[in-house]
Amino acid sequence: MKRIRFAIRAAISGAIVALFILHLQGGVDLPQLQRFENDLYDLRVQWTLEDVIDPRIVIVNIDDASLREEGRWPWSRSRIGELTTTLFDHYGVAAIGFDIIFAEPDPNAAGGARILRQLGNPTLEQAPWLNAFRSLLDANDPDRQFADALRDRPVALGFYFKGNDDGGARSMGVLPEPIIDAGLLRSAGITLPPMLSPNHFGGIVPTLLVDGVEAGFLDNPLVDDDGVFRKTPLLQRSGDKIYPTLALSLARMLIGSGYPLSLDEQGRWIKIGPLSIPLLENAATYIPFLGPVGSFRYVSAADVLNQRTSHEILQGTVVLVGATAAGLMDMRSTPVASVYPGVETHANLLSGILDGRNPYVPEEYKKSEVWALLVIGVFLGLLIPHAQPWKIVVMAIVVLGLWEGLALAFWQWDRAIIPMAAPLAMVLMLVISHLLFGLIVESRQRRQITKWFGQYIPPELVAEMSENEANYTLDGENREMTVLFADVRRFTDIAESMGPSELTQLMNAYLTPMSAIIYQNRGAIDKYMGDAIMAFWGAPLENAQHAATAIKTGLEMLEQIEQLHEPFAQRGWPQLKVGIGLGTGRMHVGNMGSEYRMAYTVMGDAVNLGSRLEGLTSVYKIPFIVSQTTRDAAPEYLYRKIDRVRVKGRTEPVTIYQPIGLTEECDEQTRHLITRHEQALSAYQSRQFEAAEELWRALKQDDERLSAFYQIFLTRIEMLRLEPPPADWSGVQNFSHK
Repeated sequence: MKRIRFAIRAAISGAIVALFILHLQGGVDLPQLQRFENDLYDLRVQWTLEDVIDPRIVIVNIDDASLREEGRWPWSRSRIGELTTTLFDHYGVAAIGFDIIFAEPDPNAAGGARILRQLGNPTLEQAPWLNAFRSLLDANDPDRQFADALRDRPVALGFYFKGNDDGGARSMGVLPEPIIDAGLLRSAGITLPPMLSPNHFGGIVPTLLVDGVEAGFLDNPLVDDDGVFRKTPLLQRSGDKIYPTLALSLARMLIGSGYPLSLDEQGRWIKIGPLSIPLLENAATYIPFLGPVGSFRYVSAADVLNQRTSHEILQGTVVLVGATAAGLMDMRSTPVASVYPGVETHANLLSGILDGRNPYVPEEYKKSEVWALLVIGVFLGLLIPHAQPWKIVVMAIVVLGLWEGLALAFWQWDRAIIPMAAPLAMVLMLVISHLLFGLIVESRQRRQITKWFGQYIPPELVAEMSENEANYTLDGENREMTVLFADVRRFTDIAESMGPSELTQLMNAYLTPMSAIIYQNRGAIDKYMGDAIMAFWGAPLENAQHAATAIKTGLEMLEQIEQLHEPFAQRGWPQLKVGIGLGTGRMHVGNMGSEYRMAYTVMGDAVNLGSRLEGLTSVYKIPFIVSQTTRDAAPEYLYRKIDRVRVKGRTEPVTIYQPIGLTEECDEQTRHLITRHEQALSAYQSRQFEAAEELWRALKQDDERLSAFYQIFLTRIEMLRLEPPPADWSGVQNFSHK
């Protein structure tokens, strides 16, 4: 049975481990597990946020105050050109990145150009005044003015690609020059997020793509299923051309555009000069959030245009121009906050690239994650089946504590991402499944144990046995045990003097406290035989002190009988006298009977002896008699040696004793009386009848409680004088009745 249960538990463990390994290998999709992993990642990000401001990056904010002062958006490109010129010439910034799309010409310049196109007269087009008008329009074109402000300056403009869900949209503007060819990525085994078509984008007005201007995309096609921005691609593809994100374009600009972009052979890192950026699949990276919202300084665009901002804030910094004004704000959900400015995500990415703190999954873990889960699963799978529920929980806490602690340490130390969800979920599933299995098995065990032993032992012992059902069986076995027989003296006379109903009440009043004492001492009640009780110790519960426990039970039963005298007398019932006999030795115990009725009981010579000794209590007028083997098994008790007898069914004589109490609790007078009796018994068995008679007569006067007992031996001596014993007489008293 234990092997079968272990095999079932092993199969459960194997199935759970296999499920998670298949998930890691892509064979089984567990979307809830990925969401759980995302939540754990967010907790790590929040745990390590720093309450600092990166002074290297400043966000020039098109805020509500700027719109009130400069007018509604969109502003004229000439005004944005003035903003650019002010930032470079007055404040001395290092570079500017625009988190703004300039995909269409400035609407402020469209009117004059449209008039010229609508003229459509070749004669007019040759007119000298019209050429002068065209030159005047060109000189005042806001896009050209903005382009002049951008020329030969470290500026990165923004553009975006449109995904497959934008099927009805059209491309606008043009794309800048690519950063690399797609063949470089293919050779590194990197697959980029696919676009709808090579020309499906929101690009840049061609006028603005002047010398020195770089560009980067602003969109993020890798938003997780829950809508949270955790990672973003550093590169995207359009046709065979590869384009960088805005932050990567700015980083390349800051260290010098002469550095080529390269990838390692495995496609795990992007390298630009001294910068190395770890890559995930799709050439993506996790956004390295520095802190909560506001980890970068915000400066109002109106204050910059009007030169009200301090030079110390902007000088030498990288500026990101973005909007937080109502209706313009690009808000995103991130691990840091559910409402987070989009421009600040670009700032975090740029800051992380410059500092080399982009989170990454160590390549060593990628190679060993299956083995890690397998080792954890096998370790717990082998130990859990043999452990108690509380130990299972402790093992799970220790394993998870070590794993999660290791993961947190790697994150804190190097922003290395050790996945936490799969091991955590796997261990929890292992623990829960085994606890449920154990609960089901335990429930079944309890029902089975209760069915087997519930009628013999109290419920609390049944519950104890249920904890290790494999140790208990109804099958027959031989054990060293002690059996107790208790019988009411002269019960026939009592029964004849009472009516059936009253007799039933008396028996219930007697058997209930007697049974309670047996149960309290962890005994098993074999059966009730009218007024008699049969109980035993040593099965089904192991009890190395079975003899001592049985003696304790017998003495307590006799004390309880004394306490029943008064309430019985108040009800007009007779006082009960009980005889108790114990037998100790090897017994056969198990479920025995016939196909019609079975009983869990004991059989053997020691059982028969216990029954005979109970019968001898009425002969010797002693309420409690045990055998020599019982005395030897419980030496802590003081005994009175009663006699040496040969009972029916046995050829060998046995010495019988009366248990008095624990030796250390008996007084000196009791010890002295016992010694005198044993001296008399020794003299009697040595044929020194005169000496024995003298001692017993003295004891009869000194110990009136046992007067009837001593009189038995005095009567025997008188009979032996009338009929002297044979030469081989040894003092053994033979009993032919039960």
